[in-house]
Amino acid sequence: HRAQAAEAGTLTIMSPYVAQELEFEQQGYIGHDRNSGQSNAQGYVGEIGVSPTSWYRAEFEGAFTRDPGPGQNLHYDSFNVENTFALTEPGEYWLDPALFYEMDFARHSPNDIIFGVLAAKEINPPARGMNGLLETVNLLAHKDYGPGQTPMGFIYSNQLRYHYKVWLEPGFEVYGDTSGKARFADQQFATGPGIFGKLYTFNGQALK
Repeated sequence: HRAQAAEAGTLTIMSPYVAQELEFEQQGYIGHDRNSGQSNAQGYVGEIGVSPTSWYRAEFEGAFTRDPGPGQNLHYDSFNVENTFALTEPGEYWLDPALFYEMDFARHSPNDIIFGVLAAKEINPPARGMNGLLETVNLLAHKDYGPGQTPMGFIYSNQLRYHYKVWLEPGFEVYGDTSGKARFADQQFATGPGIFGKLYTFNGQALK
């Protein structure tokens, strides 16, 4: 029953960079199917992120889902705590790595642990007066624990972003999750273009 919340949370590229800021984020997912009994699945994740240091970031998430089919209601699904630990200063080495660890406390068992590596690489960074590229990769493992646990799965994702303007960065993304299944046809996979950017408002605040 947690597929919709997982879908909303999985389709996210996590950055290894830690900025000392307070951040609010909302993600959403709505599914459509020709079969009304499988349609209108929904998942929403609300998140608050805080970085007390230049190398550690914590994020607190609440997830809500709606099961597919008519007559279903949106309900609370899980509470999640994410931790990102930057291992180097940006640009110190050829790759900027970070460690990631997340614990999900589900409304119904099983709970979930996600851990792995986040990495990014600036190619021709804008500081050199060029429109550069940013490549970001997430390689994560996830394992349920408690009653009803499932086999370990692996999440892999990649984002290539073009620094055209601060407020306009076109890119392309790939997401995959083995979900503990050996056959690719049984796994989750999504890919497509994306548009990113940051709009500064006032007092150093910004919309991403």
